[in-house]
Amino acid sequence: MEALPLVLALAGLVLTLLGFFGRIGWLPRNNVAGVRTRSTMRSDAAFRVANRAAGVPTMAGGGVVLAGAVVMWLMLGATAGSRWHSSPSGA
Repeated sequence: MEALPLVLALAGLVLTLLGFFGRIGWLPRNNVAGVRTRSTMRSDAAFRVANRAAGVPTMAGGGVVLAGAVVMWLMLGATAGSRWHSSPSGA
């Protein structure tokens, strides 16, 4: 089984959750995740407003990544039996 679809699915899930937490105001001001600009890092209120505004687009991005992971998983499953195998010629 290929690991890339799983990694993409995990990344999409993380993005979706971060967008959701930002949208509902559960994402605390931090130096790792969220909208981190000089103006948003000045106060908790500014950070909360910026991440509420960015929540829906972030969730949409996470959904796109999740959809890409599903498509990749389906494509790998469809081609699993038809991989190129080298066989000795004339043997």
